[in-house]
Amino acid sequence: LSSILLIASLASFGPQAHRILSYKTCVRIAPFYLLLNLVSATEQFALGLHIIVVSDPGTQWIIKSPPDVGDYLNTLQFAAVWLEGKTSFALFLWYPPRQLGTKVTVVTLYLLFLCISIIPVIFEATLPAQGLNGPENDRRWFAAMFIGIHTLFLAPVITVLSRTGALSPHGLALQAMVFLVAALYWPFRFHMPLHGIPWGYWYQTIGWAAVDNALFVLVQAVLWYVASR
Repeated sequence: LSSILLIASLASFGPQAHRILSYKTCVRIAPFYLLLNLVSATEQFALGLHIIVVSDPGTQWIIKSPPDVGDYLNTLQFAAVWLEGKTSFALFLWYPPRQLGTKVTVVTLYLLFLCISIIPVIFEATLPAQGLNGPENDRRWFAAMFIGIHTLFLAPVITVLSRTGALSPHGLALQAMVFLVAALYWPFRFHMPLHGIPWGYWYQTIGWAAVDNALFVLVQAVLWYVASR
């Protein structure tokens, strides 16, 4: 099912890309819509990559150590959506309107976000997994700070601000269906027990992705209903 969802996620953004390529313009697309969707996809990919980087015997309830095929498929799911967001963003930069000031602004904002998302995870991967003189000498302290800031502060805000809709009714419907399945199936991708876990702890560790996808489905379904009337 993970492989099917990965392929379906890629296909669900086809109508959006096809619409841009057909009209060769992004005049009716809000720049900050694309930016916020890309930021949301980047946030999910950064957190998924972080989970792979910090995998050790103490985190086997989230991810196996070493990660197995299923764990890498989870990260590929995030990577696929991130790639789709980058593609739409690149098309906006390439096609009209020629709003140079706006395009420079959104690119600058995204580069700044990369500095607190993907780049810290890359740096984290260079740190030793476990030091001899305490967590301050390895990646454990850095990892705890990263996951705390992102899951408690950044991810909830980004989830609310982004995911404002696709560019065609067919894309809205297709994305709503695909990401509904992804949201429902997400908790079962991990080895964490689903009962007896505080909601806040569940959300901070693995639940953020399911909640994000569920909110995305809700917004897409409402927009599809409005667009279809």
